[in-house]
Amino acid sequence: MDKRELKKTIRLEQRKRNAWIPDAKLQVCSEEIFQRLITLPVFEEARSIFCYASTNGEISSWGILEHVLKTGRELSVPRCLGGGIMQAGVIHHLSELHRGRYGIMEPPETAVVQPSPDVCILPCVACTENGIRLGQGGGYYDRYLASHPNTTSILLCGSWQLSSSLPFEDTDMTVDWIVSENKAWEA
Repeated sequence: MDKRELKKTIRLEQRKRNAWIPDAKLQVCSEEIFQRLITLPVFEEARSIFCYASTNGEISSWGILEHVLKTGRELSVPRCLGGGIMQAGVIHHLSELHRGRYGIMEPPETAVVQPSPDVCILPCVACTENGIRLGQGGGYYDRYLASHPNTTSILLCGSWQLSSSLPFEDTDMTVDWIVSENKAWEA
């Protein structure tokens, strides 16, 4: 089995595992991850933050989005353009978000594009402790991180999403930090 097929298989297995996580546990883990994230110096010192708008089954990012706005920092949220390309659209209030491509909440097309945020917070389907991330399979974050090498990447990951190993290709980007409900570490 080649790496792409293996990734597809792992994604399918991990999505099944994620579906069995009770909503209450996901909510508690999301809150614990939020509390760990906001005390990380790399997050505290960031003036501009690019963060995903979570969907069902993902570590919730909504508390993070609200926190960034309340602390007066620049917040941008992904807008998928297709073909694996996404932009960081700046928002000033969560009400600006609307359901976009893939059913994900994203900023309006008129949102100013954040050229190079200090921090990018991203979700995962699975990851390893050394920063290899398996996402949804579109390569959006890999391309984004590759084109923004000075942006610090922080992955939000439930302990059930950690894997001892994952396939890795030349186009895959590793993350700088990982925050789980149990700990935060530099990858």
